[in-house]
Amino acid sequence: MSKKLSSLLLATSLTSAALICPSLSMPALADRLDAKGTYGAIGIGGGFGGTGVGVGIGNDFGAWKAGIGLSYANSWGWAETYGLGVNAAYDIPTGDKVYPSIGVSALLANSCTDWGCGAAFGVDVPVRLNWEASETVDIALGISPIALLRGTPNAALTARFYF
Repeated sequence: MSKKLSSLLLATSLTSAALICPSLSMPALADRLDAKGTYGAIGIGGGFGGTGVGVGIGNDFGAWKAGIGLSYANSWGWAETYGLGVNAAYDIPTGDKVYPSIGVSALLANSCTDWGCGAAFGVDVPVRLNWEASETVDIALGISPIALLRGTPNAALTARFYF
């Protein structure tokens, strides 16, 4: 495999992992000011560069959320990426159970191919459409505008469960 293709697979794998990890802090209930507290989250995502999964824990402070998570992404068998990420997100008030949010996330990852392993750091600004499924469950669909601009679109579906 050429060095350019290897670099492309690494970049798309990191982008997928970066999208999944921040998706773990999906904001909930944009029209409220009260906090819901601690939550656990699971997510799955993918795109042209591969697929990934993530788990995390965070806290709902009202309109703001913050969390930490672990992610794994696989670039169709060419590269595996393990990541640790932190994130924060803000609900955009709409007064509905379905509402948008925007966040910022950072991911420290290690990616391995047949040619070796390497560490990388990435930052993203995920945009999400959230749905309050119940008092204790939120579901969200997120995309990475940065990945779209780079020509490597991907998306993540995440569920957050409040304790």
